[in-house]
Amino acid sequence: MFKPRQPREIAAFDYMRYAKRMEYTPGYFLAGSAMSTPSPEEVGYRPEDFTTSSLCHNYGDPRAIELLRARYKAKPENIAITAGSSQGNALTCLALLEPGDEVIAEYPSYAAFRLLPPLYHGKVIHLNRREENGFLPDPAELRRLLTPRTRLVVLSNLHNPTLASIPPALLRELIAISAANNTYVLVDEVYLDHLKPGAHDPTCLHYGENVIATSSLTKVYGLGTLRFGWCLAPSNVIERILELQDLVDPELPAICQNLGVRALVNMERLRKRTRAAHERGLPVIKQWAASRKDITLFEAQGGVTAAIKIRGVADSWKLAEHLAYKHRVTVAPGAAFGMDSWLRVNIGKEPEELRRALDTLGKGIDAFVSK
Repeated sequence: MFKPRQPREIAAFDYMRYAKRMEYTPGYFLAGSAMSTPSPEEVGYRPEDFTTSSLCHNYGDPRAIELLRARYKAKPENIAITAGSSQGNALTCLALLEPGDEVIAEYPSYAAFRLLPPLYHGKVIHLNRREENGFLPDPAELRRLLTPRTRLVVLSNLHNPTLASIPPALLRELIAISAANNTYVLVDEVYLDHLKPGAHDPTCLHYGENVIATSSLTKVYGLGTLRFGWCLAPSNVIERILELQDLVDPELPAICQNLGVRALVNMERLRKRTRAAHERGLPVIKQWAASRKDITLFEAQGGVTAAIKIRGVADSWKLAEHLAYKHRVTVAPGAAFGMDSWLRVNIGKEPEELRRALDTLGKGIDAFVSK
């Protein structure tokens, strides 16, 4: 009788399972973190894009490489096309980590930043992003945490789930501290373009020789179904990532590459669309939060989500399930990121619909707290 060992234990990505399960439930879906999908006309798709014949070679469409090179002032050997920023983050960990390595990962954070390194032998140590510090990392704390075994520091900018923006001077300092320890810094920049155009550098790639930056067309541009991302890194890291792609993803989908190129050409137009959604939604949730004594809103400088803290709530997982099943409003529980009393709420809807959704959310919170 066949009696194999069980497959290896893998820490569950609870939030991703929750989000996938709840996305098509009835009611208001406020759990998503991406902009709504733009129309084909807004992206600029052409009939010839929908073909399996394209310029796409095994390491990505040359047109995409050139557009990213120009946008980020990077050399082609510093760019890898990936299946979203998630694959870029995973391949970075796989390329760098060996048994005994330590990874300093921001906390609270997107759980994948903490779940990926152990799969590749890395021990995770938390770098706190505290509410009282505006959810910004503390350079002094980073210095204390670094050891000769620290291989990688993982940050997001903008921060997920709060969308707090790390000022360039602070980010440069964190990168320099890490470089002095011969440590790479991986910065997930998938939310960065939520900031007002001209208010930030396009990437932190040039802040140090130890920087790895990932991004995609998903969050700001609403094109997650294309699975079109990129990794910017030193050439030796990119070489390893491409070698890993040979093993796990030998050829990128041609149609997705074609459509992704159109989006890259029209990024600024799509970005204005998302910025307009932020500027419509932020006043609505600010007004709603101000009308309630139990809500604290963290006001970010951009984005189509908002982080809210609810007084009297200790377990936002239970609150989120109550809201979804009893009141038909689905939100992201802050506990999934390490923020027990918080929720992350999508504010990218049209103002009237958002007001109705927030009214329903408020009634659900009241019912939960009064139980």
